[in-house]
Amino acid sequence: MRMSTAGRLLSAAFVTAAFIGTGSGAGADLAGRPIWQYHASMMILAFLCLLSAAYLAVFRPRRYWLRWHRMMGLSGAGLALLGAVVAGYMVSASSGKHMAYPHSWIGLLVAAMLVLTPSLGLAQFHFRHWASRIRPIHRWSGRMTIVLMALNMLAGLRLIGLL
Repeated sequence: MRMSTAGRLLSAAFVTAAFIGTGSGAGADLAGRPIWQYHASMMILAFLCLLSAAYLAVFRPRRYWLRWHRMMGLSGAGLALLGAVVAGYMVSASSGKHMAYPHSWIGLLVAAMLVLTPSLGLAQFHFRHWASRIRPIHRWSGRMTIVLMALNMLAGLRLIGLL
């Protein structure tokens, strides 16, 4: 049976969570592991997918770069949004204080950017007469999403006491 790319990425998120150290963390346990580890694993994989999508857009190493760019970008966005859902559950299961830290505020902005950026990317093919105006907005939106996600990862590491 052939597994989809999204299925492989999700499987990799759970395998990655198994290798992250236990440490302290918010939220209930899932299979003996704190939920923040699943959240962190999904976000790390999402970040790597988005970096791959950016690399493909900048360097265009192969003829089918756009297909791979789209797949990596959508996979990264999907994993990150799934990670945000896990974060919401984690906060509800522990303190219940949503939006209490800068990590959550930046995360909300990143989630909005993760919906906006692929939408702009797809829109430039559906509205060809607007493509020259949409394309630079899509590019800058992608850059900002990656930078904000990196900053939010640092804020998350600080939140759990690793920085």
